[in-house]
Amino acid sequence: MPRDQIDLSLGNVMAARFIRRHEGERGEKITVERGAFALGEPLTLPNAGIQLAVNLKQIDADFWQRMLGGMDDKSSKLPKLAINASLKTRELILFGNTLNDLELKATTTRDSGWRAEIKSRDLNGELAWLNQGAGRLSARLKQLAINPAAGSKPLSVDGDKSPLHELPGLDIEVDQFFMRGKAYGKLKLIADNRDGTWEAKLDIDNEDGKLTGEGKWRPSTAQADTQLKFTLQVKSIEKLLARLGYPDALRRGNATLEGVLSWNDAPFAIDYPSLDGTLKVEAAKGQFNKLEPGVGRLLGILSLQSLPRRITLDFRDIFSQGMAFDSIKGQLSLSHGVIDTQHFEISGPSANIMMSGSVNLTQETQNLKVRVKPTVGESLAVGAMLAHPAAGAIAWLADKILKNPIDQIFSFEYAVTGSWDDPKVAKLSGPQPKPESTPQ
Repeated sequence: MPRDQIDLSLGNVMAARFIRRHEGERGEKITVERGAFALGEPLTLPNAGIQLAVNLKQIDADFWQRMLGGMDDKSSKLPKLAINASLKTRELILFGNTLNDLELKATTTRDSGWRAEIKSRDLNGELAWLNQGAGRLSARLKQLAINPAAGSKPLSVDGDKSPLHELPGLDIEVDQFFMRGKAYGKLKLIADNRDGTWEAKLDIDNEDGKLTGEGKWRPSTAQADTQLKFTLQVKSIEKLLARLGYPDALRRGNATLEGVLSWNDAPFAIDYPSLDGTLKVEAAKGQFNKLEPGVGRLLGILSLQSLPRRITLDFRDIFSQGMAFDSIKGQLSLSHGVIDTQHFEISGPSANIMMSGSVNLTQETQNLKVRVKPTVGESLAVGAMLAHPAAGAIAWLADKILKNPIDQIFSFEYAVTGSWDDPKVAKLSGPQPKPESTPQ
């Protein structure tokens, strides 16, 4: 059968060669038998199939996706030949993230899918793509680091040609998962596309804590919708906060956080103005550190370090240097990005604190009522018992029967309003502090 050869080149940058076979009485049926395409690499013609080799300093896959997104199936058909591809680049931009020093080797499978081995500073392991329906991506990775590209915008679901308009199924396991330079540990993600809704199960596990969750994401050109139910079990609050970028914010401690949340955006882009749901928090045996301004501002609300900065208290050392706590318990509700609680309790060896009110996540403001009860009653009773056993016993019984009358006498109540960075504190009730003596 007659054959011909097509050669293309662009200086020393690009080269291509295809061997074609002509069939039919007039040779009108043309079939590509084998071929090669090279960009930044020497051209190597394989014995069968198609060989692709690309080596560029930077590849912006998002740009080419936008440029080629309008191509229909007819215009993008390729010969049904086995394809072997190799890709090398210092920087690959994909879905708004950057992969550095990337080397990839991939080959097509009989079911029109792909198998690939990938090595880079950010991603190492094996990938497999099953080309059925919306597709399914399986990955077994030693390492995955997600680093948003400089100046990139979060992926959008607007428009029918968005890369997220049809969500693929996922089966991903990662031994070491990093995001924005922070180490999160092992990651497992299973997701399926069911009638246009992405249903997923997530596990992130490290020696300091474990996050398990399940959720749904319905991408829409009108309004995306995410729903998430999760449980976070924390073995060490101190070490987990250090992983998240807040070292020395809190000492020791363990905690459990459970929640059901929803918002009108993608899972990786929480929209605070539409954030709704409920949260339940329980923590024990920890101590707030002295926080620097602007660091862990939500933790700053709980630690109440704004109080001694605004009001002179006889017990200012309880808060200013970091309050220890035996337990923290609270039920929180969220509506349009505003957290509301009627009963948030912090119990510690120095004080018991009750908080109620709201915190606005969008505006970063608060409107809270805080009641502080220094736990002095039992200490005084025990001290009296040691000095005068009979009188001390009576004081101790009175303290228990009358439910801490001394604590009630020394209770303070405050209104905490304004921004997180510059809270306004007003005293509502409690003993008036003695005026500070004026130096003579």
